[in-house]
Amino acid sequence: MRHRPRGLVAPGFFMPAELSTKPKSRVVFLVDGFNLYHAIDDCPQFHSCKWLDLQALARAFVMPSKETVVAVFFFTALPTWNEAKRARHQQLLDIYQDQGVIVKPGLFKRTTATCRVCGKDYPTFAEKLTDINICIELLRMGSDDIADKIFLITGDNDQAAAITRFRELHPTKEVIAILPPFRQAAELQQAASSSRTITKIQLGRSILPNPYRFRDGVRSYAKPSAWVDSPPPAGWTFRCEHRPTY
Repeated sequence: MRHRPRGLVAPGFFMPAELSTKPKSRVVFLVDGFNLYHAIDDCPQFHSCKWLDLQALARAFVMPSKETVVAVFFFTALPTWNEAKRARHQQLLDIYQDQGVIVKPGLFKRTTATCRVCGKDYPTFAEKLTDINICIELLRMGSDDIADKIFLITGDNDQAAAITRFRELHPTKEVIAILPPFRQAAELQQAASSSRTITKIQLGRSILPNPYRFRDGVRSYAKPSAWVDSPPPAGWTFRCEHRPTY
């Protein structure tokens, strides 16, 4: 009679073979770029986190033993009204593409908005196409069976309807809403399979190296000098939306 070495368990005995070979869940991240950026920008003590490593942030939310990140999508638009902002933004996009992040561009259009704090109208630029681009990619993740779980980083309640429809069409797949810091989105959270919030610790552990050196071994970018943390002023809450110099 042959004896199995102690400590080894035969497949199907206590541990079914299908469990021992179960494939990892495929995870895709969809990042609403400006929604995340403005959450960080609104907090003076978070400004150094603008130099954000999206791949590292994605890894902070997955379990390597059970999940694998197959793609990170970044939805954004280049600002057209300020060359310095545009240059900084383009630097980040260059870095993200070097890391394998898939950038989905939108655009800005001039418009007028009313401040929810002081009630004044002010000229501004509205980001266009980002919402619909996120919706399209979300639905494609299901129809093309690209992912088992979609982590949606946004605090935008407008995505709730798309999430609801996605879950109706693909009941075995999950959509996890990841809210930026200090953001609330009750409708989004209710529509999602579950929700989490990005913490300062997670942001602090997801900072790009400074300088960032590209894989070509030639280029490197340094973090903008303005992107440093500062203590919030006395009585600080959130800034007024009335920004005439925007």
